[in-house]
Amino acid sequence: MELHDSRCTLPLMNMFSAASSLCAVVKDRINTACEGQPAWKVVLVTAGGTFCLVAVKNFLWQDESLFVRSKLALFSLIRKIPQVKRKIDEEIGKLERDMLAEMNESIDNSVFMTALPPCGWSKQAILEQINIYSKYENAGLPQ
Repeated sequence: MELHDSRCTLPLMNMFSAASSLCAVVKDRINTACEGQPAWKVVLVTAGGTFCLVAVKNFLWQDESLFVRSKLALFSLIRKIPQVKRKIDEEIGKLERDMLAEMNESIDNSVFMTALPPCGWSKQAILEQINIYSKYENAGLPQ
């Protein structure tokens, strides 16, 4: 039984040979393109190109799809338009006023305790106060 089969290593050697000759061609083209250029320019172009490629890769391969991210970016730009921003602010203000009015309406004519009683309460009195205040918990909200 032979452990080394020359038929398996031949294609592998051809592949390595092709890869090394391709690397040599790329290296020669890069050297030709950079010939006569100052070293700082070569370094700067290399670093800038690497940064751009990484930025594009990070932009394209994220958790959210490109369509969702584009849609979010579009709507955030639309929200910055003065007329749209003014309308959004008006609607938010209206909602805040309505919510505040509903909250005030639900607790109108209620007496709230603002100081501690002079002497302690019994357990029953405490439970009664809890029941009184717990009715405000869902006041004005649909059940």
